[in-house]
Amino acid sequence: SVFDNLSFDWFEPVKSIITAVGAISVMLQFARAFCMFNLDSPTKFVIYQLVLPLSIPWCCVVVLAKKYCPFTVYRNSKTHVITEVTTAVGSLMGMFFITILMSCLSPFVCFNHPGDAGSSVRQFPEILCDFQGHHLRIVGTAITSLLLVPVPFLANACLVTYQYSKMMALEARRSILHKYRFLFFRFHPQAYFYGLVLIFRSLLVCFVPVVI
Repeated sequence: SVFDNLSFDWFEPVKSIITAVGAISVMLQFARAFCMFNLDSPTKFVIYQLVLPLSIPWCCVVVLAKKYCPFTVYRNSKTHVITEVTTAVGSLMGMFFITILMSCLSPFVCFNHPGDAGSSVRQFPEILCDFQGHHLRIVGTAITSLLLVPVPFLANACLVTYQYSKMMALEARRSILHKYRFLFFRFHPQAYFYGLVLIFRSLLVCFVPVVI
């Protein structure tokens, strides 16, 4: 995979997850193969939205294996499961944020038919952009997916970034920052907010095809 060619010094458990991130590709291929069956477009869209959330249990398995399995290379009995799972899921969300958000916004990206004969969804040309029938179903799925995945991630990123200075000043609250180190580990302490800036940059990029 592309991650094998990157020279970044990933921290644990992301290092283990990146090693096994091919599972997500397998899930995507499975979703595409599954969608070859005679399914309507709204059902296919639901399957696409479930691919990344279903990777969260995979993160849990990797972290639990790191803590309890005696045969893993990175076994560490002191691993804090909740902290490591939060870090792993947050890192995956950061890496795939644009992909996730673009998928959620795809029902709102339409192209016009010749002669002002309406418009269709770019991802599913057979669905008219009329907020009725199939289009209404995928719009409902998209809004639900937005509220369950990208919005909580963005809200948490904003909250933790806003409270960064207070958490650094209190020794007891630094453990909370450890969960969200995927936001800060790439930047100097003075530039701790750059992680949030990059997320908002990705957010704006995703809204460009919707607005245009």
